[in-house]
Amino acid sequence: MRTYGSLFIVVGMLVLAMTSAQAQNESTARIGEVIIVGNTKTPDAEIRKQLDFYPGEILRYPSLRLAEEKLTKLGNFVVDARKGIRPTVSVLDNDGPFKDILVKVQEAGSPKNEAARQVSLLALMKSMDGFRKKLPPPQGLGEMNGVGTPDIDGEVHPGSHLWGIATRMEVKTRAECLILLTYLKDRQLKIRHIAAFALENVVKAYPNGFPAGAHDELDSDQHRRMVLAFVAGIEKLTD
Repeated sequence: MRTYGSLFIVVGMLVLAMTSAQAQNESTARIGEVIIVGNTKTPDAEIRKQLDFYPGEILRYPSLRLAEEKLTKLGNFVVDARKGIRPTVSVLDNDGPFKDILVKVQEAGSPKNEAARQVSLLALMKSMDGFRKKLPPPQGLGEMNGVGTPDIDGEVHPGSHLWGIATRMEVKTRAECLILLTYLKDRQLKIRHIAAFALENVVKAYPNGFPAGAHDELDSDQHRRMVLAFVAGIEKLTD
């Protein structure tokens, strides 16, 4: 009985620690960007009406769950418990006090080409995640030279190589750009560069070049302005 009693005490302490950690995170973290993906017919504004939180507010997890319930009841999106499909509102694990929120939905009654589109978006995410482990080799001497910035592992990747990778991804659509927005907060600098370069190829927010520190310092004003510039450009895209 003493063994079981000790076990219950340990489990209780773990649960209390987890609860306290989440409460502490809620009290200190604030909401950064709110990124919406998957809506092909429902306007962003209609989705945002179901969200009881705004950028800059203190992050509270119950508000995220409430938003999921409201989006589910809206009736515009697929809810399939067997396949695990439903509107989701999640916190992206970016550094710093501001946490971006990803709202992911799937329109109900989507045609077959929408299914192909979703496959394409999954392929994009798979490619970006794969770049964390290994980058494609440089294409030509031009991608082997140039200035680079050390990543978290100490390896230096020339900007010309990262730009070449981003260009060969052939990102074109609004949905693809919204996916890439989430990678601007990635821990690995090379991933942030590739995402920013691919977005710039579509949005053309910085025809004269990126401002210094826009990729490197996640908590800087330059980085936040870059994200906002991309968001403004993506909102103008029609597809």
